[in-house]
Amino acid sequence: MNAATLSIRSVLAALVLSLFLTAPAMAKDADGLAQFAVAKIMQVTQRSGVIVQGQTNLGVARLEKADEKGAPDALLVRFAANSNHKVTMMSSKSARIVNAIGTKVVMKLRREGADPALIAMVEEARQQGLQAIQSNAQTGHDLIADALAAALASEGTPEV
Repeated sequence: MNAATLSIRSVLAALVLSLFLTAPAMAKDADGLAQFAVAKIMQVTQRSGVIVQGQTNLGVARLEKADEKGAPDALLVRFAANSNHKVTMMSSKSARIVNAIGTKVVMKLRREGADPALIAMVEEARQQGLQAIQSNAQTGHDLIADALAAALASEGTPEV
């Protein structure tokens, strides 16, 4: 595991921890809790986009550098698969966090008999966050696939 992966994981873990440490202080009523959850979901979604974009850029740069050095096609394919795996890991971890925040807050709001509009607001934020994370991951996979295709199509790359 490299330092970038550890750093990304620690940022995501800190986000989850901050939710549970600061939620009681910030949200004393159902409205406050719902707004807090929506804000946290947006924060995780935005950071996920940055993390996935960074991981994608690293993967594309690694592919380009390996191609410039004349790496075999099999190695380029492995680099692309590794980069895709990292993008998937980071986006799925973010999706789990968004899902956990949304689900736990919705359950709490329902237990407290909160206004259905508040519950719908949190559920909508959760759904939009999950869609954005999925979209960012797909964009990352597409960019890595494009970089791999360009590397495989370039002349002078030795075959394995």
